[in-house]
Amino acid sequence: MILLQIESAQFYRNSHRDHLAQEFAWDLTIRENELALHQIHFLLNNPRVFRAIQEITSCPKIGCFGGRIYRSLPNKEHRLDWHDDTDRSERLLGISINLSTERYAGGIFQLRQKESERIVCEVGSGNPGDTHVFRFSFQLQHRVTRVEGEAARTSAAGWFLSAPDCRTALKNLSCSNATIEKCE
Repeated sequence: MILLQIESAQFYRNSHRDHLAQEFAWDLTIRENELALHQIHFLLNNPRVFRAIQEITSCPKIGCFGGRIYRSLPNKEHRLDWHDDTDRSERLLGISINLSTERYAGGIFQLRQKESERIVCEVGSGNPGDTHVFRFSFQLQHRVTRVEGEAARTSAAGWFLSAPDCRTALKNLSCSNATIEKCE
């Protein structure tokens, strides 16, 4: 259902800046009123998902999920350079979900040690729905290499956060009371 919603979704050019106001990325980001984004937030703001992620990663208690859906086109200036996402203390873990309908070239997620610049993990193109979760640390940085070839890379990316709680997060997304009650 999410992949079908993305096919007709509107995207806009988005620039990303770090806490020093330096641009480290730009891409096409899905508009905040698109159903696909609300579906991702609804699916991942689930206490059962939180418990599973906490058990797998041994991270502290998760309060909510917040994220976005974005697309990087091949052979364009779209990029996601090295950064660490540690500018907000409530961020516990990152997640990336492949929402591409075709195999793409490049677009490899890389995780490295900040000081030595040694790459410690790489995740390439997979099938729609393939997901990886990673920790944030002042000692680690991550990026996504440029997409090459013909197919675009579309992903849901976001953060499991210590706060706010999922009820508050879903209220902020203007969800109905019925949806919010399911969160408890």
